[in-house]
Amino acid sequence: FMIFNASNNNDLNFLYPLLMNFLIFFVAFIYADNLSRISGYENFIFKLSWFFTFIFFIYGLWFNILNVSNYDFMRLRGPLAGSATIHTLIIIILSVHIYFFEKKVYLSLLGVFVCLFLLYLADSRAGYLCLILFFLLYFLRDLSLKKVVSIISLFVIMLFSINYFNFDRLNSLEDDSRSTNFETAISIFKNSGIFHQVFGVGYGEVWPWYLYNTGILSSNLIYIFINHPKGYTLQHPHSTILGVMVESGILGLIIFLILFLIFFIRYFKIPRGLDRMIGLGFISILPSILVDSYFILSWNVSFYLWFFFFLVICRSFIVEK
Repeated sequence: FMIFNASNNNDLNFLYPLLMNFLIFFVAFIYADNLSRISGYENFIFKLSWFFTFIFFIYGLWFNILNVSNYDFMRLRGPLAGSATIHTLIIIILSVHIYFFEKKVYLSLLGVFVCLFLLYLADSRAGYLCLILFFLLYFLRDLSLKKVVSIISLFVIMLFSINYFNFDRLNSLEDDSRSTNFETAISIFKNSGIFHQVFGVGYGEVWPWYLYNTGILSSNLIYIFINHPKGYTLQHPHSTILGVMVESGILGLIIFLILFLIFFIRYFKIPRGLDRMIGLGFISILPSILVDSYFILSWNVSFYLWFFFFLVICRSFIVEK
């Protein structure tokens, strides 16, 4: 839909990321579908979780603790994911470590500790909020007095941590650049007419991010903003929902949201187990699509997110049979 709805103002270079996203989506499905059928499924997921944990820990040592790159931007990042998106994978991997806690106590406890430490290094406001949501959903599965006390204790610890460790980014949720981007996007949507509100103004019409990232376009940038006729915007929508709604319209947004409706329907058909925990981790990171565009422009991250997305859906059919 987005390919056929692409802006006429863009050249063929801009179709490349759309085709890449389609390929990522398709390959993630094939990979997840085949993996979901193997006999050593849980053992593979356990090893995969530790592979991710090790890689992210190396990122933390290299970029944050040792500061080998001598870079001022001291937040967790690496070739696999940037500091603003890496929390999505860490939280899903955290859910796997928690699932294996009863079977592999010490390894899982170490995995949980490393993941929490990495989330602190990532210093993502969306990551902190998604982590809180994950623990809330986890503890509220079967509510009891013990779990109520645990939830209250968790919040007290988090509030203390915010003050003690000085989480500056969590102390203030304001972001002027995103606010400006959001206001301009809403203005474009409101004033685009009923046809463009339904079908969108065209993919790449407002945020031709790929052309800026590759240097094909750069002349009309003002600091980090694009001087759009309707106002200043960032180079990319910084929100998957916002980007799809404005450029692909209400129809495109409905198509996108139907995917997640299917996920929720299949998720509740899964009994307690590893698949349910992975699904819980995935659900916990979904709110961050409101503030980031990793499903569209962060291909390394989006491949693994679609992989876990399809893994839960495919496993639900196998369990059902």
